Amino acid sequence: MKDETKTQDQATAPAVDLHTMVIQAEQCWRRVEDEPPEEDIWCLVNMDGAMNCLFYNSKTKHFEDWVKMANPNVFEDAITHWMPLPEPPTDG
Repeated sequence: MKDETKTQDQATAPAVDLHTMVIQAEQCWRRVEDEPPEEDIWCLVNMDGAMNCLFYNSKTKHFEDWVKMANPNVFEDAITHWMPLPEPPTDG
């Protein structure tokens, strides 16, 4: 019985590692000039080392602050990288 458990653990270990690798790849930084977002998405952006959470509007192809244009403080030229936000916690 012990040998079967080891075999099952070993069989599932690569799947867990693959799942972790997929999540990490999805959460990596992307250069805006090489790979801009393709859809409407809230994302984390990097502007000269400072990070901010912004919305990417796929229709206008611009990053927007949550207050939109009422108080524009988004310097798009300074945004060099972006990444999707992680999924929210599910454990209440």
